[in-house]
Parts: sequence; structure tokens; C-alpha cells
Amino acid sequence: MLTSCPHMKVVGTAQSTEQAWQGLEELQPRMIVFDLNLPNTNPFTLIKQFKRRLPRTKVIILTGQKSDTLPNRLFSVGAAGYLTKDQPLEALIAGIKLVATGKSVCSPDIDPIQGGQSRQEVTPFTGFQALSAQEFAAARELAKGASTEEIAVMLHLSPKTIHYYRHHILKILKLNSVVELAHLAVKLGLIDVQPLSPLTKVTKTNQESP
Repeated sequence: MLTSCPHMKVVGTAQSTEQAWQGLEELQPRMIVFDLNLPNTNPFTLIKQFKRRLPRTKVIILTGQKSDTLPNRLFSVGAAGYLTKDQPLEALIAGIKLVATGKSVCSPDIDPIQGGQSRQEVTPFTGFQALSAQEFAAARELAKGASTEEIAVMLHLSPKTIHYYRHHILKILKLNSVVELAHLAVKLGLIDVQPLSPLTKVTKTNQESP
């Protein structure tokens, strides 16, 4: 998409986080654009890692999710842009150019930022604002169906901590189950609706069987 754009040079592409880290410090890109739903990746952890190792590099999220809550969380850990995929190419390029000038940018159809204006908190209180950054990241992964062990690996925490987070998240959000959490997350645009394949369903069912 961006390879044909004048005044922009794509120095590398990757299909996974493992590929992304290969040669990243050598390339020293001015900007990193990555899909919010990159497989087996927690975006909050990944952004922190990018900013820790490449503090001058701007990180832009490209996504199909229109959420007024999610951008502020991503900005809080170091993201500089939140752009939705359904925009015209010209609009995406304009957003990337604004990030290059040092501004934080969000697609115009998302409330937290309009055309590069300063950030503002989302006014409707959904309960997610009361969660810590780590709890919020865990809540998204729980809603997407990840197991305690998988989330622990992604967030570099112990399974015991994730188990505590799960209890605390449901309590704060006044929910009774992870299923209710998933429904709420979809409603607020925090996760995409991605049905499991038949093979995945069978695998998960077998794993849960005694």
C-alpha cells in the first residue's frame, strides 16, 4: 500500500513480531505501522518494547476496529497514531505525515482525537477506564478467548497474576463471566469478531475436556 507512495520509503515488512525484530535496530525506521490484530501479539506489550528499544521511532496502529476507548489506551503506552483501514489511501498517508511532524493522530471517525488535536479522555464511562494498563491488556486477550497461560506469556506475567486480573476485571466491570466480557468488548469496539475455525473449536473443546 505505501510502497508506491512518493516521499515515503518502506525499508522493511514483516508478517509476525519475530520477523519484525530481525534487523529492526539496524534499519532504525522513523515509523512503524502495524496491524492491531497481528497474530499471537499483545499490542500494548509490543508498543512498549518498540519504544524501549527504538525511542525515537513513531508507532502507528492500523486497524479495522472503530473504538473510542482503545486509542487512548494505546496512546498511553507510546502509540502516536490510530488509523482505520476503511479510510481512503490519501487520508492514511496524510495521517502518517502528521505523525512524522510529531503530532498524535487518530482517524476522524474516532472521538478521542480529531485531525491531530490534543488527546482527551473519552467521556462515557465503560468501566474499562478503571483498569490498569496491564489489566486492560489482559481483558482484551480474555475477551478474544486466550487462556490464562497464553496471556501470561504475552504480558510476561505469571499465570497466578492473570488469574487475579480475571477476577478483578469481572468485578470492576460488574460482569459474571468472560463470555459477558467478550460481548462488552465487541460492543465497545475493543476487539474484532473473529469466529473460530472448526479445527480450533475442536482443539479447544478437547483441551477443556477432563
